[in-house]
Formats: sequence, structure tokens, C-alpha cells
Amino acid sequence: MKKILFLIVAAIVVVAIPNVKAADNCDNISNFEGLKTALNNSCSTITLSESASIDVTEAIEIGYKVTIVGNGSTIKWTGDTSSQLQPQVNATIITSKNGGDVTISNVTIKDSRKYGLQAHNGGKLTIDNVRIENCKYGAVLVNGGDVTVKSLIMKDNGEKDGGNGIEIGQASADYATPKLTLDGTVTVEGESQTSYVTIAENDKYFTSFEVENTPSSDYKLEIKDNKVIIVNQEGKIIAESNKAPETITDIKGTEYVEPVINTTEEVKDNTKNPNTSDSIYSWISIIAVSIIGLTYTIKKKNFNQ
Repeated sequence: MKKILFLIVAAIVVVAIPNVKAADNCDNISNFEGLKTALNNSCSTITLSESASIDVTEAIEIGYKVTIVGNGSTIKWTGDTSSQLQPQVNATIITSKNGGDVTISNVTIKDSRKYGLQAHNGGKLTIDNVRIENCKYGAVLVNGGDVTVKSLIMKDNGEKDGGNGIEIGQASADYATPKLTLDGTVTVEGESQTSYVTIAENDKYFTSFEVENTPSSDYKLEIKDNKVIIVNQEGKIIAESNKAPETITDIKGTEYVEPVINTTEEVKDNTKNPNTSDSIYSWISIIAVSIIGLTYTIKKKNFNQ
């Protein structure tokens, strides 16, 4: 009986140890191998080591729901830097592909051969307190995917004049309609990149896209003259995209409305003397009293005569 009990306990321990190990592989990730292992284990939450520097040598594609907590870490491309990349080659550092629902927070993404982050063909991507720098094609690609931006800072992304921030496109007719949602702020730093949002001009299957905002978003995405604009809390336009190509026939979003400016000048109080602050009405009162007094004096004099 004791032998049977021992075997049962041993079997439980053997089964439990891999599960504990798998759970441990989800936390305190400090290198690329550890990140790949956590993803292969389908960890629902992956926590990177504080201020870790993770060198990525191949594109990361994620097809399930996961939250990556950066803890101030940096994920950068250190693999092949060849400039001869075919369009179909995925060289984005992290891609949420079809079936993926990726939230990434508190991390810096940099030095990609193409884009820093991508939502591809129905993949969902939420960007929260993320910084993207020096990515050759652009910061974020909404390639038939669904991207929500809570807090994003972009710097020195894109080769063309003005750089390239968030690019909305659709590389295949089979892809879902791209969607970009703003739920906070998006910022551009530096001098080489001025672009916030770009509408892809050479995707021949790209015919529609959608932009929207959450009710609590600080900045707003709106549509003006077939461009995507970003409006700050004061209603001021801080950025606008290029004009959508003629192939795009359906743009869903809130149309920008010019704010009503009150041009009526404040009516000045002309009853005040700017130098003495004496009221005209005061002078009128004094004159009136004087006249009354003078009249009374004359009448009294006549009466006495």
C-alpha cells in the first residue's frame, strides 16, 4: 500500500514540475531565447526583467492573446540588416497576426529593418506607454489589423522625408479592413520624423479603413478632406496625414468640424475715464445738482425781492 501511495505522489510531482517551470518561464525575461520560450508556452502575461535589453534576430509573430509587460526594457533588432528585403518578408519586430490579441506596455522598440510593431490581417494590437525609434519603414503598421494606441512616442522612424509614424494599409484583398483607435496620446519627437499617421498609397487592394476614439481619449482621430488628422484637447489640429488615394472609397470616422471662434469684440465701457476711473454718470449728476442749486438760489432771490 505504501509503495502504491509513493508511486502516486511521485507521478504528481513529475507532472507538476514542468507546469511550475512553464509558469516561471513567463516572468523575469531578460533575453530573446527566454521571450521565445514564453511565447511558445502561450503565457498569458509575459513580464520582462526591469530595464532589460533584448536583442531580437528574427521576427516575432504572435497568434494568441497575451500581455507583454516591458518594465522599462528595450527590444531591438540586432539580426540581419540587409536592405534587400522582399515585400512579403516579415521583418517587423513584433507582429500580432490573425487570431492574435497583443497588449504591449512600458517598453522601447527600436532599430527594425521594417516596422517596430504590426497588426496583420485581423490581428489586434494595443500599445500602452511604448516608445518606437529608428525603424526603417515606420513605427507601426496597421496592415489589415486592429490597433489601439493608449500612449505612444515615436522618433526617427521611416526613410522618406518627414519619416513615417503609424501607417494604415492593406496588402491583400483577403485581409480585414484596417482600423486605428486612439485611447490617449501619440507624440513625435526629434527632427527627422514629423509624420504621425500615413495612409498607404501603393496597396492596390486597399479600399477602406476606419479610425475612431474612445470617449476618454485625450487626442482625437478625425477625418478632414480625405486625410486623417489628430486633434488635441483644445481642439487644435496637431498633425495630418497624406490624402487618401483615389482607390480608397470608404473612410469611416468622425468628420472634423472647424471650431466656432467668437470674433465679437468685448464692448468697451465708455462710461469710464481710463485715467481717473470717474464715471460720466458722476459728472452728469454733479451738473444736474448744480443746475438745481442755481435754480433754487435764483428763485429764492426773486422771492426776497
